[in-house]
Amino acid sequence: MISYRALLIGVASVGALAIASHAEGPARGLTSVAGIKVGHYTMPGRPTGCTVILPPAGAVASVDVRGGAPATKETDLLNPVNHGRTEDAVARYRAEPYVVAADVYSVPPHTGRGGWTWYTGSAGWMYRLVLESLLGVSLHADRLRFAPCLPAHWDGYSLRYRFRETTYAIAVRQVESADGAAASPVGVIVDGVAQAGDGVLLVDDRQEHRVDVHVVRASAIAREPAAGPGG
Repeated sequence: MISYRALLIGVASVGALAIASHAEGPARGLTSVAGIKVGHYTMPGRPTGCTVILPPAGAVASVDVRGGAPATKETDLLNPVNHGRTEDAVARYRAEPYVVAADVYSVPPHTGRGGWTWYTGSAGWMYRLVLESLLGVSLHADRLRFAPCLPAHWDGYSLRYRFRETTYAIAVRQVESADGAAASPVGVIVDGVAQAGDGVLLVDDRQEHRVDVHVVRASAIAREPAAGPGG
């Protein structure tokens, strides 16, 4: 059986197709996944081109699977810092460990080697992948929504978000559900006031606002007892 697990990583960085071609099953490669259409054009006489990936409607990548650790397997692979942690890794990667590579080979004899660095398109998609899908921060008109997909071992993260001339200091923390009771996966508090839903209505009043986001840790959700018959 072939999995869609690596589907959208190629969208995050065209060259990351080499990393993303880990379809599960006997057939390997992004084009081996049923329903995926891939088109590529290379400009003659110049080493540049474009790859377009069309997934079937409703396809979901693992980075969107709430529950933590599975979501970071691909982002860890795309993170250039992780390719420079040891001498062996540096020798294999052979690219700058502080910029996003547009290509990482998956075929011998250059498996793991990075290339085509400093491409702003690759970095831009990586930025959106991490900000919107991993950290779970997305803008919808004048409302900022939170749907973090954090590894279970993370305590959380913080960021400062500027809306026109107003700053929102945001702290996201993973929490355990109280006494095993059911809890909303995401709770938002703005300036000490609990909000309805999973986001905050942005107001440009030139004041600094404090936003606390509490996310029920994936392990806590997994421990919630299933409701029995009649309850």
